[in-house]
Amino acid sequence: MKVLLAHTTYQQAGGEDTVFRSEVELLRANGVSVVEFIKSNDALSEMSKKESIQTTLWNESLKEELKAVLREENPDVAHFHNTFPFMSPAAYVACQEMKIPVVKTLHNYRLLCPNALFFRDGHACEDCLTKSFKWPAIVHSCYRESRAASSVVAYLLASKKSVYHSAINRYLCLTEFAKRKHIEGGYPAEKLSVKQNFMVTDPGVGEGGGGYALFVGRLTAEKGADTLIKAWTKAEPELKLVVIGDGPMLDELKVQAQGHNIEFWGRKSRQEVLEILQRAEVVIIPSRVYEGLPMSLVEGYACGTPVIAPEHAALPELIGDGGWLYPPNDSQALAELISKLSLEDYRIKRSSARAIYVQNYTPEVNFKLLEQIYQDVIRSNTR
Repeated sequence: MKVLLAHTTYQQAGGEDTVFRSEVELLRANGVSVVEFIKSNDALSEMSKKESIQTTLWNESLKEELKAVLREENPDVAHFHNTFPFMSPAAYVACQEMKIPVVKTLHNYRLLCPNALFFRDGHACEDCLTKSFKWPAIVHSCYRESRAASSVVAYLLASKKSVYHSAINRYLCLTEFAKRKHIEGGYPAEKLSVKQNFMVTDPGVGEGGGGYALFVGRLTAEKGADTLIKAWTKAEPELKLVVIGDGPMLDELKVQAQGHNIEFWGRKSRQEVLEILQRAEVVIIPSRVYEGLPMSLVEGYACGTPVIAPEHAALPELIGDGGWLYPPNDSQALAELISKLSLEDYRIKRSSARAIYVQNYTPEVNFKLLEQIYQDVIRSNTR
């Protein structure tokens, strides 16, 4: 089997870039021939505003370039991760015209919500979910806090909806929750499959014992680090809170955290994060947005570290028996939960957390799912 794996990297590297690279490694490790087609959104910064908008809506030169690659390589299937904005929907049409079936991973909610997060003014928002034209996003400047930029994305989603429906053979959702949302948004259930992210290398089970709870992520409003800091200052638990990451809220959070057994360790390499996770007693994911599948959860479970998260979106199905839930965006409820839990509670949950990883997030499980999906779309495609 030969697979073209395509991705547009972000101007700020993120989880989707990691997942793309992991799937390249996974497929090659299992004997699949992989052709990489990679572009960067950095190219947009070199364009005029008019050129950038035109490229976002339809990148004709990219389409022709991709068709040339498809002619030369003749893959059995094309699998896309991110195409927004540089590749544009033209990439899918290139495959359609060359009669190559297309699989698309839905890392976020971009096809349903212009800012891709279902998040506005500090809270979850589904105003655009069922609307063919996403006008509420324009009213509220949801994309890059700009009505003009939001208008471009809203127009893109409306004008190219037929492309998204006809040129893509199968969508991969990270959770059952995401699948339900895309069905509500008008995407056909028979084209939606659930396939989680995974870890290429098993870091091994940690013993805990580090005496700290852990937050890993960008320090932004949507990630909810401020809710966690507020809860920690109320609860004053024996555990230390370790915060890994940086972002625009860093200085503000440091001021709030003074005198409350909270340490900021800055950015760390992935290997360092895994080692810190193995020693952590618990991982806390206080996100306000509809998370796709937080890698900190997958990595935590791989290390046998339980998770605390808000009871919204996909998080209840993801947490399972591997942790605890609290009402979203409620620092008081989180403080009460933290105060109630003991080191023994965290220790008992470690085996359940690891079991969830083994069942759902190993390379072996993911390759079987991905291979079956590829075979399904190849069989159903008639060149």
